[in-house]
Amino acid sequence: MIVLSSVTKAKSAVIEGRVIRLQVSDAYYYLYIFLGKNRDYILNERMCSCKDFLYNVMFRGKKNKCYHQLALEYALEKDMLITIEINKETLIDIIMEIYTMDKSFILRKILFSRGQKR
Repeated sequence: MIVLSSVTKAKSAVIEGRVIRLQVSDAYYYLYIFLGKNRDYILNERMCSCKDFLYNVMFRGKKNKCYHQLALEYALEKDMLITIEINKETLIDIIMEIYTMDKSFILRKILFSRGQKR
């Protein structure tokens, strides 16, 4: 079950440029990051690092996707992702920041330097 407010919230997040694709420059892999107001989340079409995904999608089965995945789905459908090419070391640093500090200041610095404020 998808609640209409979740869809609206997801679309707003995409329009605000909060769904990021991190492309590793010397490899063929990438990672999606959802920039939250208070936390960042690592996600793809099948999983998300948020608690809502863990509890309501995985454990309780109340819904099929969290709102971060809805935003990713919409961004992919409308080709509205922000893609940033980075090296492997920077990707690792961003992941470590998200898991240790709940958000990546490195990623925000990169976005800010590109003219996309966060």
